[in-house]
Amino acid sequence: MNAKWLSFLIFLLPLPLIFWQITTQDNGFAFWNVVTVSFGAIAYSYLCFILFLGTRPRWIKYEVAQKFHRVLPILAIAAILLHSQTEEFVNNPHGLHGAGGYGELSQNVFLIMGGLSILFLATKWLRYTPSIVQKFMKMFSFIRYDWMKWVHHLQIFGIIFMAIHVILVNIAYNTPMTAVPYIVYFGVALVFYIPFLLKKFARRNATVASVTALSSVMYELKLHMNSKKHAQLGQAAWIRINGMEHPFTIADVNDDEVTIIFKKVGPFTKKMAQLQSGDRLYMTKGYGKLPKFEKPTIYIAGGSGIAVAMSYIKAWSKNPTQPFHLYWSVRKSDELVYDRYFRQLQQTIPNFYYTPYVTQEGLCERLTYKELEQNLYLEQAQCFICASAKASFAFERMLHKVQADDVHAENF
Repeated sequence: MNAKWLSFLIFLLPLPLIFWQITTQDNGFAFWNVVTVSFGAIAYSYLCFILFLGTRPRWIKYEVAQKFHRVLPILAIAAILLHSQTEEFVNNPHGLHGAGGYGELSQNVFLIMGGLSILFLATKWLRYTPSIVQKFMKMFSFIRYDWMKWVHHLQIFGIIFMAIHVILVNIAYNTPMTAVPYIVYFGVALVFYIPFLLKKFARRNATVASVTALSSVMYELKLHMNSKKHAQLGQAAWIRINGMEHPFTIADVNDDEVTIIFKKVGPFTKKMAQLQSGDRLYMTKGYGKLPKFEKPTIYIAGGSGIAVAMSYIKAWSKNPTQPFHLYWSVRKSDELVYDRYFRQLQQTIPNFYYTPYVTQEGLCERLTYKELEQNLYLEQAQCFICASAKASFAFERMLHKVQADDVHAENF
């Protein structure tokens, strides 16, 4: 499912709850009652759907699901706050005080979880802040990302409190059956969420074949999978080591052996670099799929974004009927770990074009929109970007500036 259809589904999601609530309550169609119920239903349905999106459903494009998983909590919290404000204008029945307590408790849980998530999970915004702010936040680096991910799961208690709030509200209105759809929404979310949570304790299904240092920071990990049902070329999969997990793109597949390319930059990748042959870990099934290469392809990779580009090139090279142009930007020359491979590929496959850039050594070259303008295949090409958030945004602006239409960007 793409972003357009998912947006439509999310728009429809609260409507059954709103309709059911206002048609089963006395004076349900009063203006402020409709407004209050609407905000409450939007918040509740979005939060249940966030739980569902967190289980990484395969029928929704992975990158689309991730974007909505970040945006929906903001909309849900805004709806909660508006719901609590508009409640003051509703002529509530006696006995609603207890329900209000659970509503406030739910609101506080989500505000706390939202604040913690912004500070310690969704931290890419820090890159755009003054250096003094970044230095201040580094003081809290002892709070591990993986710990915060487990704390993040506590949002389920906020939804439980909200469900209790809805049930008590409808008991106060003498319409307890009105709470049934709300319970169903939460129940459906739990059906997907609980098995997903339990899988975090699944047995290890992969054995380390080798870990090779390609440079001072770039590494190649080869895993032997115990099952034939494993992630395939170009798919994203989560690797889990002692309760910590991180997503990676499968750069190559050879029967039951998968290859992952990574850069040693954080606690998790540093742990991966220390793995030894024979160590065991868990890897989830794959998510997403490679595009079709029925028209020219332009790929802009920044640093370790080459891992994703490599999977595209491996798939494309099986039937290289259309041109493929790779632009690879790194900070230092020793990060061009596949430079020889790409130059050889350029000699053996005429349709393959390779342009490397080293930004902090030698001539300090950078990709510019003027160079992109000279690409003969720009108008017909499908364009892909995989780089840091800041670089990805800059590359995407370049492509739009040169009138490229089919642009797909992801960042790390």
